[in-house]
Amino acid sequence: MLAKVRCLLLGLEVALLLEVLGDGQWHALAELQQQAGLVEYELRAVAEFLCRFGFAFFDEEERKVRVSRGFQRFLART
Repeated sequence: MLAKVRCLLLGLEVALLLEVLGDGQWHALAELQQQAGLVEYELRAVAEFLCRFGFAFFDEEERKVRVSRGFQRFLART
């Protein structure tokens, strides 16, 4: 039961993260952590997933992430 609740909450947090990233701008990890309520390892996991499939770009040096233009257009339609 607890695992189901955690998955549901994580889904809501990821949805909020995608809403923030949907503007197509660069966002610092610290900013995204606050806005989406994700801890750093969860945020990094989502960012790495998005990057692996070409949905986002991650600037490791600046610790910033942004979605690709194509994914931004997809998010705007949903």
